[in-house]
Amino acid sequence: MNINTLKKIITYLRFYGIYFVEYILFFGGKIVGRIIFPFVLVFSKVGKGKSYYSECELKSKTRIFFEQLWYIIKTGEINKDYYRFGFDRKSKNDFKNYVPWLVFTNARNRRNQLPSNPTYDPYNYVCMLRDKFVFEAFCKRVGINTPSNIGMINDGIFHVITKPRTMPLNSIIQLEIDAFLKRNVSYGGGMQNNVMPLRIENRMIYINDNLIGIDDFIKFIGSDIWVIQERITNQNNALGKFHPSSINTIRIVTVKVGSTVEVLFSKLRIGVNGRYSDNTSSGGISVDIIDGKLEKWGFYNRGVGTKTDRHPNTEIIFENYKIPLWDEIIDNVKKAHSLFYGLHSIGWDVCVTNDGIELIEGNDNWDTITAQSLRGGKKEFIKYFKN
Repeated sequence: MNINTLKKIITYLRFYGIYFVEYILFFGGKIVGRIIFPFVLVFSKVGKGKSYYSECELKSKTRIFFEQLWYIIKTGEINKDYYRFGFDRKSKNDFKNYVPWLVFTNARNRRNQLPSNPTYDPYNYVCMLRDKFVFEAFCKRVGINTPSNIGMINDGIFHVITKPRTMPLNSIIQLEIDAFLKRNVSYGGGMQNNVMPLRIENRMIYINDNLIGIDDFIKFIGSDIWVIQERITNQNNALGKFHPSSINTIRIVTVKVGSTVEVLFSKLRIGVNGRYSDNTSSGGISVDIIDGKLEKWGFYNRGVGTKTDRHPNTEIIFENYKIPLWDEIIDNVKKAHSLFYGLHSIGWDVCVTNDGIELIEGNDNWDTITAQSLRGGKKEFIKYFKN
């Protein structure tokens, strides 16, 4: 055995050691799941969802129960999105085209978090996406359009990036700011107060348009690291008119295959009811995009609603609505992914402005559920993630 082979084995063992507990939980979870989830199916609301396709002929409750039970026995997990995928329709039986959530998510994480060439580079690159301060700094350096960070809050100090200078956090009320406050490492937009509007004017602080004193603001910030990021105020009207109160972004997942980058799927996310966030986790709607045009149906998260063919507030119909600058969007995300060369797949949040394309953020932990909402993702899973 030569030294390079030995180094490669040691490096792999190091990484598999790091993820060993995760794999035990993953595979052990399947065994435990086969015991626990039948009870969840019987006694919880998870197995008794509301149909997204009430206009169709639906399966009986008994058939739905046994299909879910068989899914648990086969995969070790409950199909939380049984109704969103439309399996309660009598005409929908293509289970084989859908990949279980645990399997898909685990494959996504493995490809992003384990290096493809551990001897050459024994690190992963997910921090470049998850750390909003690092992401913005890198993008600006290599010429990727992204909203600018005004400053960073860390250890009770506000670092003003645009100057540059620093000041104690309690002095931030001296500034005039109209921006977004974002937890530096987080996901889910409006979930758990990770992203919210921040306004400071006349020595008054407003979060989510609610007045908050400086002491409460410092307490809210706590020991976490936050970035203050400029607002996008010039959203392209073609997307802004769906819901003017939110920046309605496009989620595109790209996959790096050798030296090329390909698009896995794309969707438009739209806010509702005057909320600033477009995320479905905050009650928004997602609409699949095919060849630069919207599909017929927009979907809510389970528990929030089902589906709709138009925006509930502006009543703009989704089907065949053309996304502006589509070719330019695709070109931008592909070029950006080629610069984030250490990552296998990235979920981009893209905003179309009157000045062009801005990439708000990239996500290594993009949602595998929406990747296969309408047609399943088995073919793509085998092509991009299986090996």
